[in-house]
Amino acid sequence: IQAVDHYSFDIAELWKNFAFIPQWRRDDIMVSYAPKGGSVGKHFDFYDVFLVQAHGHRRWQLGQMCDASTELLQNQPLKLLAEMDIQFDEVLAPGDMLYVPPGLSHYGVAEDECLTFSFGFRMPNIADMMDRASEQFANNSTLKNPLLDLARNSAATIGEIHQTELAYLKGKLFDYFSQAPEFDAAIMAYMSECKYPEHLPESEEISAQDLVDILNDGYELTLEPAAKLLYTQQGDVLNFWANGEAICVSTVFEPYLQRLANAERFAFDEQFNQPALLQDIALLLNNAVLMLLPPNE
Repeated sequence: IQAVDHYSFDIAELWKNFAFIPQWRRDDIMVSYAPKGGSVGKHFDFYDVFLVQAHGHRRWQLGQMCDASTELLQNQPLKLLAEMDIQFDEVLAPGDMLYVPPGLSHYGVAEDECLTFSFGFRMPNIADMMDRASEQFANNSTLKNPLLDLARNSAATIGEIHQTELAYLKGKLFDYFSQAPEFDAAIMAYMSECKYPEHLPESEEISAQDLVDILNDGYELTLEPAAKLLYTQQGDVLNFWANGEAICVSTVFEPYLQRLANAERFAFDEQFNQPALLQDIALLLNNAVLMLLPPNE
């Protein structure tokens, strides 16, 4: 089952054990059930995964490093391998953890009825980042103006783009890339996208006054488990993105939002009894960025 952390607060809390990896790299927590002898097969992935044995026992074998050129079995939904050069062979018991880096072949077989939790961490790829950047460039009308021509001698062959001309065009492109403000916005929007937007709740509209009515009722303010909240900081300037969009909040709420992005929770009490704070919180609750955790949850 993919993204179990979006449905279970207890499982979502397990991310705190991986605080040494920034949350923008998080993929999801997958829970896999297998009866005795159950297995996905010999395969490899392009992301980091920490395999935690939650129940029962599973034998794990690790083999050779693989890449895009590695020969695979045909017509399979996963990158299944015909052969594996086994370098590691151990049985994981409840509480044991195994780290599998990107590209390392691995093969798990259930020794008995078991549950395994997979904590996945991904890096972005160049193609997706360029796609997001190009969307940002398309919204910049000044980039649609033609470039100035370069000085040249008379063309001897009119069908040829000379290497000097090609270098000039590429240089203009690379010069802009090196300082384009769109890149930061595009990458942050991309990295803050929710992997499963359908998991974001559609709650009833909440007003600041509604929040006043429940102050001191024992609620906790926390990040919505299916959401992704990230920020950048340059000096004293904080910029936030959530679920693929830039978000603006009052200066007084910024320190709270920064700490919420860093997996902290706050008692929803009198510390938030300010109009600006309540407006910001209502906005982010309505946009499924934050949530109020009821008492005793």
